[in-house]
Amino acid sequence: MKYKVVYPFIEKGVKYWSGDIYTNKDKKRIKELSTENNKLKKVLIKPIEADESKKASVETTKKVDGAPEEEKAK
Repeated sequence: MKYKVVYPFIEKGVKYWSGDIYTNKDKKRIKELSTENNKLKKVLIKPIEADESKKASVETTKKVDGAPEEEKAK
């Protein structure tokens, strides 16, 4: 299972920012960071659900305001 950082922290010189993927596989450390049972007393990582990763890959067809329109040749 993958975990996403929800609150920035530093671990062994590596900075993890909100939105980063947490790469450590140590179950004890994951449990510590996913609860308030750590030095910062905050939940620092949360598991990424399979549905959540699919949502991120959805493309939109909506035009951005101010973007030039494409004209189709007839």
